[in-house]
Amino acid sequence: MAELVVRNARLYPTPTRGSGLYTLEVRDGVIASIRPEDAVGEVEASARVLDAEGGLLSPPLVDPHV
Repeated sequence: MAELVVRNARLYPTPTRGSGLYTLEVRDGVIASIRPEDAVGEVEASARVLDAEGGLLSPPLVDPHV
């Protein structure tokens, strides 16, 4: 069961992943799935849903642990 769902997010394009919009599901604090937005069905009612509105989703630019 996903605890967090981020919809309509842009990710850094790779050879296997284009530049479209994606949905990410987080389970137990870990990214469990990354799917194209048009391939996503219903979202679990208990999940917190964030709409990235086409914004870039990226890892932190600064890691304070380094």
